[in-house]
Amino acid sequence: MVKLSVVIPVFNAQEYLRECLNSILSQTFKDIEVICVDDGSTDASLDILKEYAQRDQRVCVLSQKNKHAGVARNYGASAATGDYIHFMDADDLLYGADVYEHLFSLMEQYGFENVIRFRAEAFDCNTGKKLKGKYYEGNSFEYNRIYDFSNVNTLSSFLCLKASVVPWQGFVRRDFMKENHLQFNDLYSCNDRSFFISSVLLAGKLLLLDVFGVKHRVNNRDSLVGRRDQHFECDLKSVDIVRDFLKEHQFSEDVCKRVLVWEFSSPFRFFLRHFQTSPYKYDIYCQMRKFVSELNVSFYSPYIKNMWYFDWLKKIKRSSYFPPKIGQRMVEKSPAYDKLKRLIFSFEKKEARRTLYVCGLPVYKIKVKKCFERIYILGIPVFKFKVENSN
Repeated sequence: MVKLSVVIPVFNAQEYLRECLNSILSQTFKDIEVICVDDGSTDASLDILKEYAQRDQRVCVLSQKNKHAGVARNYGASAATGDYIHFMDADDLLYGADVYEHLFSLMEQYGFENVIRFRAEAFDCNTGKKLKGKYYEGNSFEYNRIYDFSNVNTLSSFLCLKASVVPWQGFVRRDFMKENHLQFNDLYSCNDRSFFISSVLLAGKLLLLDVFGVKHRVNNRDSLVGRRDQHFECDLKSVDIVRDFLKEHQFSEDVCKRVLVWEFSSPFRFFLRHFQTSPYKYDIYCQMRKFVSELNVSFYSPYIKNMWYFDWLKKIKRSSYFPPKIGQRMVEKSPAYDKLKRLIFSFEKKEARRTLYVCGLPVYKIKVKKCFERIYILGIPVFKFKVENSN
């Protein structure tokens, strides 16, 4: 047995993998094992892992078919022997050579809790420049203290201070994971949110340390985060997974409401940041519309009214179509525009308005003006036709 198991899911990470492994194996804290799980890579990642395993006996290489990072982390954790587990990403690196030594020294001083969290620094993988103000830095928190979540207000305030959920920004006690059957979900992305909230609620406490542990690479289009807009449904499924966990463990209604209101922030944040620039904007919008229309806002009141996204929730909920300017930007560069024009449309007539449906989804309202009807798709006028009766 060792004190720390470092579990790394690896998928097509050959460009950054050596830097990641070097930062771990060069640590002054030597009582570690490094479990790398190749997730069906098609590049040279597996060869690099085997090379390091031959060079350093602390490195263990496992392989699986491509099942994504959550399943790979679970596989690695099942083989771990350390007192604690640190889930690293293959394109990140540790902040310095004494990170682990510093963290264990502080853990001995403040207490060996089941969940340990620390700070991180983000940098642009294209320019190498540090990105200031990222929530990984956690500038709003008090450090070198234990947060006790038996007080629901402490839990709520901790979450709302932009608590980072990423698994590489902390340690989890291995026995605690095993006793509580803690695992990552198998979603393509967003498999960390449900793991974070499950571990925090079941542990009841969290030790937050003032140590920069990881340098996190952003703007890597090959990472799962970089492809997240293709799988926006994972953000919404994560909400359901957290809701099922809360129900299964019979947490109080107060805790459930506060946690879910915080959980809702993830799809809203991603929607607002990436909607305009994503090539999958139409799918993202339709999924978000469905999510908002089914959300029982009154049930989560008053907590949800205090959240930053509440005004956007109201806008999306009361709007059944894209404003023309947004629609124009959406389809100007989209090859889907011509395909949309060829779809079969159905109409629901109500007084002087009709709702245009595309594949059963309400997309735009047709305005009847004088004796002409003009049809819009995503805010773009497609064609108009003359009608005998406009009423």
